[in-house]
Amino acid sequence: MNSPSNIKDTLFVSCFNASPLILTEGAIVERLKNEFNLKLDDDIVHAGLIYNHNHANILAGIYKQYIDITINYDLPIMLMTPTRRANQNFRRLLWD
Repeated sequence: MNSPSNIKDTLFVSCFNASPLILTEGAIVERLKNEFNLKLDDDIVHAGLIYNHNHANILAGIYKQYIDITINYDLPIMLMTPTRRANQNFRRLLWD
């Protein structure tokens, strides 16, 4: 029997293998800095924006733009999470 995570993994792998094109979000951090003039945290970059209502709405709006494009063109999308950078072990691997 498949667990919910196995089902999701299977759907993702099937989509990945079958789709000639998969969109991803692009340069969200750069958009936040340049379009919205947001100061990002040195350690967690944009992950902390979810704790400020206005900033969370900006972040949601940017992601929604990417999702709307995929809906309009009937394309799959792969979205990444900003919270991977919030992990101290990952940070040490990159910057220490």
